Amino acid sequence: MSCSGINPIKRILVTGGSGFVGRYLLPVLLDDFPGAEVHATSQTPVVDEKGILWRQLDICDANAVEALVADVQPDVVIHLAAQSNVALSFSQPSSTWDINLHGSLNIQRALAKVGRGLLMQVGSADMYGASFRLGEVDENTILQPLNPYAASKAAADLAAYTLSQTSNVHVIRCRPFNHTGAGQSSVFVVSSFAQQIAEAEKGLREPVIRVGDLTAERDFLHVSDVVAAYSALIKNHKNIETGSAINICSGEPVAISVILDELVRLSRISLDVVLDTERLRKSDIPCVQGGADRLKSVTGWSRKVERVWMLSSVLDYWRDYYAANPEISL
Repeated sequence: MSCSGINPIKRILVTGGSGFVGRYLLPVLLDDFPGAEVHATSQTPVVDEKGILWRQLDICDANAVEALVADVQPDVVIHLAAQSNVALSFSQPSSTWDINLHGSLNIQRALAKVGRGLLMQVGSADMYGASFRLGEVDENTILQPLNPYAASKAAADLAAYTLSQTSNVHVIRCRPFNHTGAGQSSVFVVSSFAQQIAEAEKGLREPVIRVGDLTAERDFLHVSDVVAAYSALIKNHKNIETGSAINICSGEPVAISVILDELVRLSRISLDVVLDTERLRKSDIPCVQGGADRLKSVTGWSRKVERVWMLSSVLDYWRDYYAANPEISL
C-alpha cells in the first residue's frame, strides 16, 4: 500500500475530522494523496466541504463504527477523535475513558474485522507523564500518565500495539507533543492567553491576563507541522515496523513564561499578569522534552513554522473573531 504503484491509497478515513487538528489535516490529505477519497467523521452533521466526504458518527457506538469501516473499506484510518481537555477529564473521567479508550477499541476492532489497512493511532506526549521528570523521553520510555486524559490515551495506545501484533492491520502509534494554531479552543494555554489579550484590546475585559504555572516548560509545534508529520508517516509507513511509536516534537522545550512574554509583546495595549490558582494542577510536571529522531530518520520531517509566527496566528485569530462578532460582551 502506497500513494503510487500497484496498491495506491484509495480511501482515507479521519475520525474527529471536524475538530481543531482535523480542519488542518483534511486539506493536506487532499493535496498529498490526489485521487484518494477522504472520508471524515463528525458527531454532528457537516455539509460543507471541498472534496471531503463527511459521515456522522459517534465513535462510542460500536455497531455504527463497524458499519462505517465496513462501508468505507479505508486503506488508512487517522484516529483523531478524542476528549482532549485535561481539566474536563478530572471532572468527567467516565466519559473521557469511554471516548478515548472504548471509542479507540471500536475503531481497532472494526479494522481487525476488515483485516487490512493502516491505522494511525494518535496519542499524546502527556502519556509519558511522570517519566518527563527523569529528562528527555524517547519512544522506549515507559508511559506513566498523571491524569485521566493521558491514562485513557495510554490505554488506547497499548491496545493499538496489541492490534499490530494480532491482526493484519499496520499500526503507527503517533505521540504528538503540544501543538497550537488559529482556531484552537481557549482551554489550551496559548489560545487562552491570546483570547484574553484580544478581549482586553477590544475592551471586553480589564487589561489583565490570568495565568497558571509560568515556569513549566513545554514543546510547542504549530498544528500544520504536526499534520505534515502525519502525512509523511503515511507516505513512509512501509519503512516503519507495525506497532511502532513515533514522537512528533521539536525537541526544544520553552517556558510558558516565554510564550506569554512573546504574546504580550504582540499586544496593542499594556497588560498585567495575575496568577490564578485555579489554573494550577498538582500533577503538572516542570519540563516536557522529547526526541523526534525516529520521525526525522524515517520521513525527513522537520519543523517549518517558527514560534513567533505561530503565536501571531493564534492572536490574530481571536482578534478577527471579536471583530466579526461585535455583539459579544463578557
